[in-house]
Amino acid sequence: MGDLSRNFSRHEFACTCSCGFDIVSPVLVDLLQEIRDELNAKVIIESGCRCEQKNKEVGGVEDSGHLSGEAADIWTPAMDSRALGEFIRNMHRRGKLRDLTYCYRAGKRTVHVGVDRKKRRAIFGF
Repeated sequence: MGDLSRNFSRHEFACTCSCGFDIVSPVLVDLLQEIRDELNAKVIIESGCRCEQKNKEVGGVEDSGHLSGEAADIWTPAMDSRALGEFIRNMHRRGKLRDLTYCYRAGKRTVHVGVDRKKRRAIFGF
């Protein structure tokens, strides 16, 4: 049981540098819970909130959604990032995940999802 939703806790989103930054968008939490419910498998937050120092350390962009708690890199033991990305795209095509504004594969294992309102050419970057 989580304190943000049925399956997610604030500590899962906290910046990994131990600075204490853990303010995550409720919109992002709801979106991830919707993915988790549809997938019916555990979704792990690889990287959620990031302070500026941590974002620079990992090579994140200056206006990253991670800095505002509006993005997360996720993975699941149920599938690789290609399959998870397609799963998310298919959910979106079926009218779900209405608040999703950006999604791309962030590695062999992880997928980046964001709910920030920055202008983009497309929602999916794969």
